[in-house]
Amino acid sequence: MFEDRTWNVLSLYRPGARNIVKQELEKVRMDLVALQEIRWLGNGTLEKKNCVIFYSCNPVRHVLGVGFYVNSRFLPNILRFVLVNNRLCWIRVRGKFRNYSINNAHAPTEDKDDEEKDNFYLELETAYSQCPKHDIKMVLGDFNAKVAKEENNYPYAGRNGLHEECNGNGYKLVQFAPTKDTMIGGTIFTLKNIHKVTWRSPDRVTVNLIDHILFKENIPLI
Repeated sequence: MFEDRTWNVLSLYRPGARNIVKQELEKVRMDLVALQEIRWLGNGTLEKKNCVIFYSCNPVRHVLGVGFYVNSRFLPNILRFVLVNNRLCWIRVRGKFRNYSINNAHAPTEDKDDEEKDNFYLELETAYSQCPKHDIKMVLGDFNAKVAKEENNYPYAGRNGLHEECNGNGYKLVQFAPTKDTMIGGTIFTLKNIHKVTWRSPDRVTVNLIDHILFKENIPLI
């Protein structure tokens, strides 16, 4: 049994940022967390007291970067970490009955051109297909995607999202989900709007649900 979450940390390159993130995750006793915008250089593992961070980042610039925080008590369950690029990586986790392959994704922002977005989803498709066939597969991360409550998005997106209309990234995510027979989790469960928010503007006025977890129906989530 384990819990996994996704968190765009905005940067672990800032002084003290690593310790702040570590302290926050230890407070809530998280086993495994997908991280975006790590902004380190290169790739590898960083061992800290009580945790390890696996990372896949840009080799020359402090931009983007994805990875996983793993609490040390959970480390024996990690079977493999696979880096793809500074937007994609995945990790394989030992489960009680079946193993898990968890893809961590950070999609281009809405202002990027369609070619860059399409290339991202092609790379995500490839990474997903490389996961062992019989694993329970999940995709989670910052998709910069507003997924609407539109009827034609059902059943791959639910009717309990935060937004009334999809943005461009939202349509791309809705198109991707059926190809893997997955559901967009944040739009399914009945929650108060305040508990659906994953991004808030600096002025605290504009809020969005743009981080998502995709999973197949009827699988154990923890």
